[in-house]
Amino acid sequence: MSEFVSVILVVLGLAVAFVYVGAPFVVLATFRMRVPTNIVFFDEQALTLPQHVRDYFDPAREALEAEGFQPVSYFCLPDLVNNAKSICTLLCNFENSDCAMINCMYSEMFGAHSLQTAYVEFVTRFRDGVSVQTNNSHQIGAFAEPPDDHTIQFWNEKDVNEVYRRHLRICERLSSDRRRFPFQEDFQGDVEQFLQAEVLQQPLEYQVSQGLFYRVPDGYRPTLKGAFLLTWQELWPWKSIRRQRRKREAARWLAEIGFADH
Repeated sequence: MSEFVSVILVVLGLAVAFVYVGAPFVVLATFRMRVPTNIVFFDEQALTLPQHVRDYFDPAREALEAEGFQPVSYFCLPDLVNNAKSICTLLCNFENSDCAMINCMYSEMFGAHSLQTAYVEFVTRFRDGVSVQTNNSHQIGAFAEPPDDHTIQFWNEKDVNEVYRRHLRICERLSSDRRRFPFQEDFQGDVEQFLQAEVLQQPLEYQVSQGLFYRVPDGYRPTLKGAFLLTWQELWPWKSIRRQRRKREAARWLAEIGFADH
């Protein structure tokens, strides 16, 4: 083996070691979920949104209103995680006891906005403990899920109404119990308390129970185990494996509920 090839192999080995071993320690040192987080509520008509956010928000909201959803609140999460902001709309279908969220996540550098992801998610909870989340996000959630939580992703489906129809059929398959509507039943329509406790804190508390995060005065930080899992699941080959698993699960649900993939 030539000296040049040996040097290349050493450099590649060091690079791999940094990514797979060093990067989790960077996450361990820097990653934090701020809870209670800063929630900035705004008047959707008065605020000038980034154009790419507006281009997604308006059609998605109109599609959801056609399904019986009512916009309950518009808000921004400016510092929940480092280097990312979320602009969201919370909507409720009070007749069906369903919640929906329009979420546009973007980064801001040097005064320019870059849209990272935009999607709609529907959430339905049942009194037997089953929870169904259906979305069309391209990003796979990083957190561990309780056994009765079911997240199904149809990232190829842009039609918001179609995603909701699929969500309703999946709900029929997963539970026959009566629905729970925490927004009204537990929080009496208090949007901020609902977001802080139900949407943000409750999933993080489950991560604590699984040994992936721990509490700090201003929120939650990953344990060593959590930092490695958070990092590795975004690297090859685990990221590809996770995406294929979600893709197969979506295909299985489409076949079960009799819907075709678009």
